Amino acid sequence: MAISPHYGFNVMNRKSFKTLIRFAIYLSLTCLICFALLIGTTFGSKVAIHLVDLFMPSLSVKYGSGTINRNLVLEAAGWKSDGVTIITSNLNVKWKPSCILRKQLCLDHLSATDTNIVVYNSSKLNNDKILTINSNNSSKFHMPVTIQIGDARFNNINVNVYGQHYEAKDLIFSGRWLKDGLTLRSFNSSNLKISGISKTQNQPANVSSSNRPITLPEVRLPFPISVQQSHLTQSQIELFNKTFDIDDMKVIGNWLGTKLQITELYIDYERNKLNTSGVVNFTDNYPLNLTSSLILAEQQKINNFPSNYFAELLHGIKQQSVYTEITNDLSKLKIDANLSGDINTQITAQLNLLTPNTPINVKVSELNAAFSFKDENYIASNANLMLQGDLSQAQLKINGDFESSYFPHLNVRANTTLFETGVNISSADIKTAGGDVNLTGSIEWKNGYKWNTKAQFNDFFVKNISSKIFNSVPDSQLNGFIETKGFWNQEHWQLNIENSDLSGFLNQFPLAIKGTIEINSDYKMIGETFYAELLGSQVKLNKSTIKGVSSTDASIVIPDLSNWYASIRGKLDAKLTTIEPSKSEHSNGFDYNIRLSNFQFQQYVSETISADGQFFPKDNLFFKTKITSQKFYIDQYLINSLSVKGKGDQNVQNFEVNLNSLYNLQSKIQSRRVNNNWKIKIPVFDVYTEDSRWMINNAIQMSWDQQNLIGQVKTFCLKNDSLSACLKSPANFGKEGSITGLLEGRFDHLISPFLPPHLAVEGSVRLNADIDWKAKQKPIAQISLALDPGKAVLYPHSKISTEFDYQSLTLAAKLSKKSLKLESKLVANDLINWNTEVQITTSPPHKLNGYIKLNNIQLTPFSGFFPMYENLSGRVSSQLNLHGSLDVPTITGVIDLDDAEFSLVRNPTRVHNLHLNLKLLNQSGQLTGNWKMGEGDAKLSGNIAWPQGKLSGNLNISGDNLTLIQPPLAILSVSPDVSVDLAENNIDVNGAINVEGGEITIAPLPQQGVPLSDDVVFSDEEAIDIKEEYLQISSNLDIDVQDSLKIEGSGLSGNLSGKLSYRQEAESPPALFGNIKINKGIYRFLGQTLEISQGTLDFSGQTNNPSLNIEATKLIKDEDLNVGVRIVGTAQKPIVSLFSNPNKDQAEIVSYLIQGRGFNNYDDQANNSLLLSAALTLGTHLGDNTIADIGESAENLLGNLGISNLQLNANDDGKIAVSGFFGKKLRVKYGYGVFSPGYELSLRYYLLSQLYLESISSALGQSLDIYYRFNIE
Repeated sequence: MAISPHYGFNVMNRKSFKTLIRFAIYLSLTCLICFALLIGTTFGSKVAIHLVDLFMPSLSVKYGSGTINRNLVLEAAGWKSDGVTIITSNLNVKWKPSCILRKQLCLDHLSATDTNIVVYNSSKLNNDKILTINSNNSSKFHMPVTIQIGDARFNNINVNVYGQHYEAKDLIFSGRWLKDGLTLRSFNSSNLKISGISKTQNQPANVSSSNRPITLPEVRLPFPISVQQSHLTQSQIELFNKTFDIDDMKVIGNWLGTKLQITELYIDYERNKLNTSGVVNFTDNYPLNLTSSLILAEQQKINNFPSNYFAELLHGIKQQSVYTEITNDLSKLKIDANLSGDINTQITAQLNLLTPNTPINVKVSELNAAFSFKDENYIASNANLMLQGDLSQAQLKINGDFESSYFPHLNVRANTTLFETGVNISSADIKTAGGDVNLTGSIEWKNGYKWNTKAQFNDFFVKNISSKIFNSVPDSQLNGFIETKGFWNQEHWQLNIENSDLSGFLNQFPLAIKGTIEINSDYKMIGETFYAELLGSQVKLNKSTIKGVSSTDASIVIPDLSNWYASIRGKLDAKLTTIEPSKSEHSNGFDYNIRLSNFQFQQYVSETISADGQFFPKDNLFFKTKITSQKFYIDQYLINSLSVKGKGDQNVQNFEVNLNSLYNLQSKIQSRRVNNNWKIKIPVFDVYTEDSRWMINNAIQMSWDQQNLIGQVKTFCLKNDSLSACLKSPANFGKEGSITGLLEGRFDHLISPFLPPHLAVEGSVRLNADIDWKAKQKPIAQISLALDPGKAVLYPHSKISTEFDYQSLTLAAKLSKKSLKLESKLVANDLINWNTEVQITTSPPHKLNGYIKLNNIQLTPFSGFFPMYENLSGRVSSQLNLHGSLDVPTITGVIDLDDAEFSLVRNPTRVHNLHLNLKLLNQSGQLTGNWKMGEGDAKLSGNIAWPQGKLSGNLNISGDNLTLIQPPLAILSVSPDVSVDLAENNIDVNGAINVEGGEITIAPLPQQGVPLSDDVVFSDEEAIDIKEEYLQISSNLDIDVQDSLKIEGSGLSGNLSGKLSYRQEAESPPALFGNIKINKGIYRFLGQTLEISQGTLDFSGQTNNPSLNIEATKLIKDEDLNVGVRIVGTAQKPIVSLFSNPNKDQAEIVSYLIQGRGFNNYDDQANNSLLLSAALTLGTHLGDNTIADIGESAENLLGNLGISNLQLNANDDGKIAVSGFFGKKLRVKYGYGVFSPGYELSLRYYLLSQLYLESISSALGQSLDIYYRFNIE
């Protein structure tokens, strides 16, 4: 067998090939296994994710759990490319790898938390090109693969695209992106927030002057988009710096090519619901067909609405719906709107948005509305509005009735033309409740303002139009017309009233404006005749020509300025006369003469004020003036005369001032402005009085730097014969400055006007002051005052005056950046030795440190300052240390009052040998003291405290046989043992008071005296409003009155004894309980002495109305009879009766009381009449009894009949008589016999004071007599 020479080689090739095949298969299997391990196992997936993170710089991922081929969870993932950054966490992807074989990406589930996506400008991207729509490119975009998402959920997603922010708490969607387009089956979100959308910057306008239509680009999406369901809740959108909270939003529709189909667009904003549907085709002129319905809910408040006015309008609408149809295209856009609810109307509008000037035709038909705007009501009835034209010019017609809170009723018929720079009013007829107005004219606002208007009034009552707007306007009526025109810009202005004839009244004063007047920026007044009358004031304008030179005079007369301003009183007369350039070296100007008489404004009052002069506004504000005033009051300070003369312009001024009053002034002032800086010179400044004259030693020179706000005053002195005040060095002022001054000499006349009239001080003074301040720094200062030896005089103008000398008085104040230090020292012989030093820090909390030392200050010289004291003496000493802060100061030390004595003018009780000691510690003190009242000794001890300004403490007062005088009634000897507890606004008094003895004297009223009525109320003469916290007082006092207290007066004599309890609760009136007995008492009555067998006053609450139980008796030994007077009831209403034992008639009792015997002679008529008169007197004056009741009843009855001056008495015939007066001249008297029967009626008419006519009618007869009464000396 032959062997081919290539056999070995072929065998070798087959083996190599097999090996290569095996290697390829094994390598493929290995790669496949590795790939399967990488995507199918957790370990492999973790390695694969790590390799991706390591070798792909633009991608950053961190493995969490799962496998790549099924369900992969990444703890974090991020991707960054040119212009885009994506960062997310907890990314969970569940997908089907088999879909890749079908060129599909199938995601069953996709979720992530805290996702941030940022799209920003990049140098490699041209945003303008990206955002530009190429209308020529109609090619479609096809996805290379199909993407299907079953469920996608993103929590806390935040997207920023070129500064616009989109974020949502939850975003859930599902859908598919096929080759034919994107379909969202669902798209839901909650708490979606969109912000960063702002107004675009204004671009230079490129408006064509032609009306060539605008060509719109075709807008075509490269792929279709379809939204089958979308629901967005609690969304927030920020547009143009306004935030809108949208409660609910739903969107269903599709966009295919150039056609946008809106199946449903639903928005719920602030309970306002909008539904929109329709079609828009973004080709040609954008044909569209849209319908929408809007339902407005009653609004409480709408926040952040684009227009505040529109938001307020919606707030006032309670119920409203709007149905709108928009059809055609943008070249002939048609809008039909139907409004129903609070506003009912139909609106039809046609617009051409593709023409630069935008032709517009809007018609509002049958407008009936009732709504509120800013809490004011507005009503429109049968109103029609039509607007026709374009943006450059449009005609507006209004016809209808309107009402509001401001205008009760307006009927408006207006035809106007609106321009870009003004408005032309062809006719505007307005009928109101106050009359009719017709307006015509034009107003322009280009390069300033220009107007030409005419108003015609017909029985026009301003206040009837609207009391709300014109509430402060007085009643007024207008008839006639007023025509005005003028202009205003930055350089010139002019105001004309032309050919006007307006009449009527204002606030019951005639009103008239007639004629023509022109006032312009050249300060000219032009007009042949002009007359105005208003609120009693008159303005007249007349033009005259003298020697070929014309001038215009204007006179103003205001009889009462209060008609114009309620707080000003006075009369004004003013005259203005124009000055033509030919009459003066200056340009246009005017003379003025102004007179004010009986002027009053607040605290300023003047008899006359006059101002005369000239003013040339165009000549650098040149002026001449003279102002005078007579009897000018500032509060109570009188300036007899004031005169100011001035001349100058806005750069140079000169003034002369003369003032005559308590202090007279003569001064000259020169001022000059250089480069906006001022220099002022005062060469004369004299102040003089009757006693002295102040003059400056050299001119006062001042300067002011307006740019740096710094001024300076050079050195000068103001001197009189005994005193001088000097500026020692130039004083700087402004935001930075310093002042150094000196005052020295005798100060008697300087301070005397400021001292009280009962005090005069004589001596010399030296005052130094250095003050310095800088911007944004604390000022520093040092002031010292020293008085040389002198004297003070109390009541210097009286016959009895008190003088005391003082050796020195020094006051010093030093202010540094850290503290203020005050020092004072006064030495006056043995009367006063005062030394204080206080230091306060300038920074909060303003710490306080210092002391006050007083050494044996005598009180006697100061008694004149306290007129309530009859005499006052004693010595006061103290050693006090101050600590704490100004808000919470603390004091430690001692205050002593020794050998003091005083008594009051209204109460002569003498308090002497008074010693008080007050020991202070922080905000508390311990008080001890003793004194004498008469021969008795008293003691005081206790503690007080005032933390945070609230007073509290306890005081104990005790004494033995203290003499207490209460003029003119009582001199008592009392022994108190009382404690007083203080707690904020509460005072609690407890203890006992023993009345050891004394005397009470009852002083009767003077013969002409009248007791006070119970309803008398005392009030201060000056009505001063004092606002204080109410003090709540409670008391619990036991009063023991011993038998040695005597009472004497008004026929009563005896001793008093008893026990009383005085009680008072907080916010309640005081109450008194207990009884007082009258011991060993006698009562002198009708010249007789009666023994008080029983006398008790019982108190059961009321302090001034005790119950009475008093009996005073007289023993008739011859008849073994007791007669007397019994008083019961209360002190305010006592019941007095006569009694006897055994029982007798009242007349008999009176006889026994007066004569000591009864009626033993009935024929003694005069004696019986005397006794009857006494009985009547007792009966009518001693309280409740039969006679008193009869008298009171008769007085009430006859008083109702018009009878006055009623009297009950008895005559010599034994008759009881009742008399009174009808008017002033007729007296009526009726009498009836007691001891003998019969009546008598008399009428007496007084013809004169001593001549009267009297008629008497009785049971026995009648008579008529005339009497004349006269005296014979």
